[in-house]
Amino acid sequence: MSIEDVRKEFLGYGNYDPEYFRKQMHKIPEAKTVERVKFILDQCKDKIILHLGSDGPLHKKIEQVAKKAYGVDQHNKYEAKFFIEMDLDNIYKQDWVLPKDIDLIVC
Repeated sequence: MSIEDVRKEFLGYGNYDPEYFRKQMHKIPEAKTVERVKFILDQCKDKIILHLGSDGPLHKKIEQVAKKAYGVDQHNKYEAKFFIEMDLDNIYKQDWVLPKDIDLIVC
């Protein structure tokens, strides 16, 4: 395949039915790029957090800035203070009650 073939293929992606294009194609809005961990920690500050997938070092950082942090995962390797064990292979079969005091969910 030549560069000209690739160029023609890409140009062909714009040949949509006008009605489809009007309904489905939208410009991507400008968005600020942020540093993920800092952004999450800023959002968690002084709040009560439910952290789904807490088996990682991010949870310890969340615990340091949050008022309280519930950790939900299959294992408690990082020893979350408030831990809810979840069998991820059978998540749909489990009956677990969410704490009532949650301000924000991180997943």
